[in-house]
Amino acid sequence: MDNMTDQARDVVGLDIASTTTLLNPEESINATYKNVTDNYLYHGTPAVVTMSILIVISMILALGGNIMVIITIARHRGMRTRTNLLLANLAVADILVAVLDMPFALITIIKGKWIFSQNFCYFNGFTVGLGLMLSVQTLMWISIHKFISITRPFSRTVTPGKIVLMMLAAWGWTILFNLTPTPVLAPLNLQLTNTVYKKGASQCGPPVPTNSRQLIHSALNTIFNLVIPFIVMIYCYYRIFKEVRTHLNRMKDFADTSRWNTINQQRRITETLCIVLLIFFLFWMPYIIYSLTLVAKKSINPVLNPISYMFGYMNSACNPIIYALRSPTFRRGFKEIICRGDQGPGEVDIFSNGELDFLANLNLHTQGDERFPMFGRMSTRSVCIVASR
Repeated sequence: MDNMTDQARDVVGLDIASTTTLLNPEESINATYKNVTDNYLYHGTPAVVTMSILIVISMILALGGNIMVIITIARHRGMRTRTNLLLANLAVADILVAVLDMPFALITIIKGKWIFSQNFCYFNGFTVGLGLMLSVQTLMWISIHKFISITRPFSRTVTPGKIVLMMLAAWGWTILFNLTPTPVLAPLNLQLTNTVYKKGASQCGPPVPTNSRQLIHSALNTIFNLVIPFIVMIYCYYRIFKEVRTHLNRMKDFADTSRWNTINQQRRITETLCIVLLIFFLFWMPYIIYSLTLVAKKSINPVLNPISYMFGYMNSACNPIIYALRSPTFRRGFKEIICRGDQGPGEVDIFSNGELDFLANLNLHTQGDERFPMFGRMSTRSVCIVASR
């Protein structure tokens, strides 16, 4: 009888003993099977088929595209720039979403319930938060790096070692915070909430906050994983575009084509990063609205959960597409991978010129208070490498 109870409890993904006060074993069994029934919710064939197709497509594109991003950066020295190291970290986050989150969301949507154990429910809640928060933290550090590089051109603050520290900080904070809904931190009294499967959901996660510790967890999540990062990113990109616009205005009366092109390249790179940020925000906006509405109303249509997460998962497939559309360097790298490295006769290997640091070959326009770095006249191969920075 106890084994039967344990099996049913694992199917639901809930710990009955921690949530229900029961009088006897028979009542325990009845309550367990009642929870099995209560947590089953099939959203209907049209909705399930549509969400399943979109998740499968997103999973394939996210996995293939982000692997190509990492391979392109890893195999060509000229692509191993500081910005691209952070983009590789972002690609790793998207791969984790494609491998650890999407398959189990797909199974749960099709089955209409959580069919795995409670321990795996904890793991699933951890990985779902890991992918989202790691992306947010990485995007924030990218904006800080570009802000320092462009507004303080002579500063050597952001060295490759500092980039590694930025990535470690993103991973460290994300892992630590996503352990707070699990029993791992319980011995330290740092388990702020629990991880449960909510009826109609596509994944496990924290319950709707009902006590002070859960409210603290929700507030910390909102402040440190949403509000502060987006404020930092908005401020950094505002200052970056303001700086670029100032230099373009100062350069409009000069005919130095190479310097003009260099500033335009930096503007295009910054615009690409802003597009990545905007797409990320748009695709995760349904989840943000869903979460805030759930906290405010406590009960909403359950189908909004898998829909909101589905849009978030789809974002993981977007970045490689953006890079291919906006960066000739990445586009060439993707083509090289797909075509098995065949560059064709007479073509130039744009990646073979080695690392070109952002501050190398600095030239400054001497009119006025000029602080924007510009490259000297560069070959075609150098320009292609700079386009990825």
